[in-house]
Amino acid sequence: MKARNFALLAFIVVMWGSAFPLVKIAISEVPPITLGFLRFLIATPLLLGYSYYRDRKGLRTVLTKHPLPMALMALTGVMSYQVCQNIGVKLTSATNSSIIISSDPIMIAVLATVILKERINLTRAVGILTGFIGVLVVILSEGQWAATGSSAFSGDILSLGAALSW
Repeated sequence: MKARNFALLAFIVVMWGSAFPLVKIAISEVPPITLGFLRFLIATPLLLGYSYYRDRKGLRTVLTKHPLPMALMALTGVMSYQVCQNIGVKLTSATNSSIIISSDPIMIAVLATVILKERINLTRAVGILTGFIGVLVVILSEGQWAATGSSAFSGDILSLGAALSW
């Protein structure tokens, strides 16, 4: 793998991983839904600009021929993810939320098997499991333990909703 690609992947992992504690800090100042909206408001023009730069024709085609599915994906796959994550992190720990949301590849694999009739071979299963165990090791290595209580449970359920919406 090229060093540049590795550096970009590492940057993405750091950015994604830092979202949970940063959201926990941000929601002490900004309501969770407002924070989700602001993140969506900032990211949308940036991603549209990047997409336009990379493939003007493809972006134009997708937006003009499929506007409803694109809007639905934006609302369910991005906005609902942000709102569920933000409210979930407010009610539970950043640790719980990150572990639950990190189970996303497992949920996607299960749903792809059930809905799309895709097969999960041994290599994919081992990769998914190894990745999730790696997440658990990193998150729990600093001595952080799961939050408990009824609000933590509600936050955990919302974090699960974020993972499912993605």
